[in-house]
Amino acid sequence: MLPLACRSHQAHARGLAIGLKNDAEQAAELVGDFDWILVESCLAEGWCGLTAPFRRAGKPVFAIEYVERGMTEARVCREARRFGLSAQLKRRELDAWSRPCWRVRAQTIGR
Repeated sequence: MLPLACRSHQAHARGLAIGLKNDAEQAAELVGDFDWILVESCLAEGWCGLTAPFRRAGKPVFAIEYVERGMTEARVCREARRFGLSAQLKRRELDAWSRPCWRVRAQTIGR
């Protein structure tokens, strides 16, 4: 058993959900063991497609993109919808500032 899968089984044995972080290369292999995946900069770097096994399994894919990478709210949210991601824009220092796509969508609907 892979070390990550072992950790997943330990978490599940304790009634906990567990996520995979920034390891989309192993998504197909580990999708059965993890409840969700969190990825950073997959839109900016062009590898969000690697999260497809989680989406196909109906599991959440959370994406964080950074303004320092030149990402804008409009681009992040448009591309996140295309890939089926729950996304938000953050600053690299990970302070309280955040622009989640659900907020952008709600503001657009409210106009």
